[in-house]
Amino acid sequence: SDKLEWEEVSSAPDMKQAAKELVAVLLSVDGPMKLDLPTDKAAAVKKVGPIVAANRSAKVPDLLETIASELGFSEQKAQAEERKSKAMKMACKHEGNTDLLMAMSELKDLYFQEGNKNAGSTYAKISKVISEFEFEVTADNAKGLGKGKTKVAGIGKSSADKMYEFVTTGTMAKLEEKRAENAA
Repeated sequence: SDKLEWEEVSSAPDMKQAAKELVAVLLSVDGPMKLDLPTDKAAAVKKVGPIVAANRSAKVPDLLETIASELGFSEQKAQAEERKSKAMKMACKHEGNTDLLMAMSELKDLYFQEGNKNAGSTYAKISKVISEFEFEVTADNAKGLGKGKTKVAGIGKSSADKMYEFVTTGTMAKLEEKRAENAA
């Protein structure tokens, strides 16, 4: 950190260079102090760069503290994800729906984060319904949950299509889209 000349970080090229140098150091850290940064250097610079720009007059220790508080630590996030997964398993009446419930719950959270309360509430209701299923949602039954004789209250055609997409591919285009928007 002594090698980084923060007094001269004022122009865009200087900030970009500072972010690159900082990322090189941050990516070399391992163990409990490892920050939750993408392993790809360019992606990591995109995460760290705006923080450097917003705090260009900060001293290195203060800047590192800001980066750590904004990004978090990998190990802590992994532990939190594990706790969330266990909680979701307990929330599901059928354990086979845990991943689907986690995906719908994540969509709910992402919509609420962007301020879209209507969509967030919709996915909250869908998550509640999924947690109550006593059967596993599969490719064979997912689409029928939104229409016809097998329609379930609270599940519409669009939601059923997303569930089908998830159980057949392991993800949803809408979830990936919202993750990308949130990461930007």
